[in-house]
Amino acid sequence: MKEVRVTAISSDGDQSPVEPGGDIYLQQGTSLGVGCVITTVGSRIPPAVKVRVDQEDITSAFNASTENDSNTLTAGLAFYQVVVRLTYVTSWPDRRLHGKRLVCTASRPGFDDVNATSSLLVRCK
Repeated sequence: MKEVRVTAISSDGDQSPVEPGGDIYLQQGTSLGVGCVITTVGSRIPPAVKVRVDQEDITSAFNASTENDSNTLTAGLAFYQVVVRLTYVTSWPDRRLHGKRLVCTASRPGFDDVNATSSLLVRCK
């Protein structure tokens, strides 16, 4: 894996990276979200990705998309890159998520898992 990162998704859909261990704000009444972006290099096979809050697997609540890209380098060698994006956007986040740790984990057989974490902060009206 080249990179696993957590992103904050704004109300207009823009995603911005969150520093490792940083905070992501979700607010009732405002469409905000969280994303996991995984980038791999050298393989066309996307990694398995899990999203957990504390120990609970919430991957199924996220929308997933995969982008494949290949560029031909000199000497005819091909360079493959896969980007997997998982996104979750809501205007009514669960209050029980406040202060919980979100972990995105990417795994591939034969390699160590790669994680990115952040803290979820829920603002309620």
